[in-house]
Amino acid sequence: MRVNTASPVVGYQAQSFVQNMNFRCAAFVPVGTSRAAMTLGDFIPNEDFVNSTIMFLTTGGATARTTFDGAQVPERYTYWTADDDPEDGPGWYLNDDDDATVNQNDKIVPFGQAFCVTRMGSEADATLTTAGEVQDTPVTLSFVQNMNFVGNCSPVDLTLGDITPNEDFVNSTIMFLTTGGATARTTFDGAQVPERYTYWTADDDPEDGAGWYLSADDDATVNKNAVSVPAGQAFCVTRTQTETDATLTIPAAITK
Repeated sequence: MRVNTASPVVGYQAQSFVQNMNFRCAAFVPVGTSRAAMTLGDFIPNEDFVNSTIMFLTTGGATARTTFDGAQVPERYTYWTADDDPEDGPGWYLNDDDDATVNQNDKIVPFGQAFCVTRMGSEADATLTTAGEVQDTPVTLSFVQNMNFVGNCSPVDLTLGDITPNEDFVNSTIMFLTTGGATARTTFDGAQVPERYTYWTADDDPEDGAGWYLSADDDATVNKNAVSVPAGQAFCVTRTQTETDATLTIPAAITK
């Protein structure tokens, strides 16, 4: 990432993608107050992004759907360049829009919402570049019941310990995903376990201090606050209760 030193702080970030599925989120907000959130048109692919797609997910983990040409279709987008001769100009189009008739550059990508980039080629040369204003205040994300795909909506690397849950986050978890879309796994106590984390407060009396622990660590013996959460990295928050009162707070980037 590159940023200036003026106020407001603005910058840009180029993210690259491996083959298969890559779960990411936007790390900027639009400069100024003309727009409340980024749009697909703010994501600029390089020429090697060809045949790669951006898709959005539901709280059940499936591909979201939207209406196109009178039918419900997957909310999956491909970029058409001017050389591709799209009918509605260069930009993002639904995959089902074979003739590129309805440009989707204005689709809103809410701050903190994750998306999935599916990369067909094996080389890590496909990139998306975004530019915008760095959020100068902490960001609080709230969650509905089931799965919520969010992430480190900051242009700086964080750790789990930087991400603060409120007291209503109890029984909710953060988990990381593989490029196949499954729950990532890590080693704990000599075994491979899901990379899913629960927060223990001081009142919970964890052995290794308040913070994040693997869900498999029933006695809270190994604190995981130091686990890296790179800039733009997405994760899944699973919320068991129906109330939307559970939150996570991401610190302001310029304080890190």
